[in-house]
Amino acid sequence: MNTAVYMCLFLIIFLIFEERKHKTALFFRIRKKRKQGSLGIMNEVVQEFIGKECVIYTISNQISGTITELKDGWIVVMTQSGKEALNLEHVGRIREYPRNSKGKKKAIIAD
Repeated sequence: MNTAVYMCLFLIIFLIFEERKHKTALFFRIRKKRKQGSLGIMNEVVQEFIGKECVIYTISNQISGTITELKDGWIVVMTQSGKEALNLEHVGRIREYPRNSKGKKKAIIAD
């Protein structure tokens, strides 16, 4: 085989392992916060986002929708496909949906 093919395969495998390493680090960071008891503060922070359209980043994906309620460490989110319940222990970041200067939703969210 050509060395360019080997380099492409190596690059793909490297990127997969880097993504997995990032997710594992995020999982352990959240687990450490849970042991320290700082997730109770997260409940108070999520209260500010109730009724707003937000982007919620979890360990494995991101969900955009309106946060409708918060119950015992669970967030209920109304998305385009219906209601979803998210465990607050797996949430890494919450932010309000970005809008441009005219108040319209941005089509591309770059993080």
